[in-house]
Amino acid sequence: MRSLRRGPKWSTARRRPGLSRRRWVLSLWGGLALAAGLPAGCVGSDRTPPPVPGGAASRYVVDSALSSVGFSIEHRGRPLRGGFTAISGAFTPPLGSDRPGGLYAAVGAGSVETRNGLRDAHLRTADYFDVRAHPTVAFVSDDVRGVPGSRDLRAKGVLTLLGVSRPLTVTLARADGDGTGPSHVCTFSLVRSEFGLVGGLTQGVGDRVELQVTLVWRPS
Repeated sequence: MRSLRRGPKWSTARRRPGLSRRRWVLSLWGGLALAAGLPAGCVGSDRTPPPVPGGAASRYVVDSALSSVGFSIEHRGRPLRGGFTAISGAFTPPLGSDRPGGLYAAVGAGSVETRNGLRDAHLRTADYFDVRAHPTVAFVSDDVRGVPGSRDLRAKGVLTLLGVSRPLTVTLARADGDGTGPSHVCTFSLVRSEFGLVGGLTQGVGDRVELQVTLVWRPS
């Protein structure tokens, strides 16, 4: 996987009138931090924010032992598969069409794993995930609603990767879980260059990343 070792560096409630989307997201996370009693230092564009809004009785947190985040990317015409082992998150189900739920899901960028120690170490450097500066990849949504005619949910939110935030809508397919709460499977794709992730593009590493996320929830 020499191409992965020589690729260029990867770059990096309603919004009130007059408040930019970025400031709105950060203020939302900051408010949640205060509500959860977390230190202000944990809040940032790609730091781990606290759980999503919602009543404590209806909130779930990720069961990290049963959840998984995997990815696949093309490398010289073949799929290269990997994943992240440090998973966190929180979920509040919607209560009818007029009361959407919330979702927060994140992985520790430093937990990337592709079954190749040298490659994984390189992926953690500033050439790729730059985990010292951007330790967390996070998705946050305060607009989780049921999909009519199914048990699935649709979440409209913001994904932040390497400090770049972009809107993302995903479908959470209800699955049979092994935990004490609901389980969801989510599959989607990203064009990594849209987040400034361009390492290896000229050495045969693909631009589109396919992800499969399994979230098993337990009561908080």
